Amino acid sequence: MDFANFASDHEHATYLMLKQVCINHLALHHMRWLDLYRVAVSEIGGLLLQLWGTQQQGALVWIPEIAAALHRRVHARAGTDLGFPHLTPDQLGIPALDNPALDAPDDASVALFVALGELLRDAGQEHAILIDGGLRITTALLADVFIVAMQQDSMDDDTVDRLILDILGSQLASYIRTGAPFIARPRS
Repeated sequence: MDFANFASDHEHATYLMLKQVCINHLALHHMRWLDLYRVAVSEIGGLLLQLWGTQQQGALVWIPEIAAALHRRVHARAGTDLGFPHLTPDQLGIPALDNPALDAPDDASVALFVALGELLRDAGQEHAILIDGGLRITTALLADVFIVAMQQDSMDDDTVDRLILDILGSQLASYIRTGAPFIARPRS
């Protein structure tokens, strides 16, 4: 499965729409880089769980492929202007993502997570974008999150590679095994 390239114009248009939602949310709510990262990883994990249900092993097999696609996309687009606002130093503070004691997401992060999930679901229904298309879209969004940090010199290539190839995989695997995302949808 190719997670690095969109399979249709509808997938690309949905990615552009969700990226604009992220840009607007970031600007309006002064979100941190960490929160954008957690939103994107939670969306990817949720889609993997949705696709594979109780068959955890199937979802776990896709994680290296998603990480490899993310790595290729980040390095292929690293010089691209993505339109994200410049982040302040306090927004860009990049913690050790493998630290289990990360602070809880704020209300703006939860709202963005819910909005992206609903928009992705609605676009998927309208344009017959399947779950693998949703994975391509959310992988592209997560690539943008890394590119923003690289462009603002808060992450070098080696750090990005380590986060993608080492930390991301273990975080997604943990999510799939436990069903516990970084950000949980509020209960109605």
